Amino acid sequence: MKILLVKRLESSFHAFRLTLARFIRSYERVIAEFQKGHVYISKEKINKIFEYLEAGDEESL
Repeated sequence: MKILLVKRLESSFHAFRLTLARFIRSYERVIAEFQKGHVYISKEKINKIFEYLEAGDEESL
């Protein structure tokens, strides 16, 4: 993650800010689900997990 952020900062400050915003949004989602008592772990499917959570589709999870 650190390397990605440094590369983004080197390429453009705008890209760096967008990447930071995505990281923050993802971590906020993970924390919110953890506080509800849910723990979802999947490096490859994390975007799909967030889509299901936002849609309220717990059966697909």
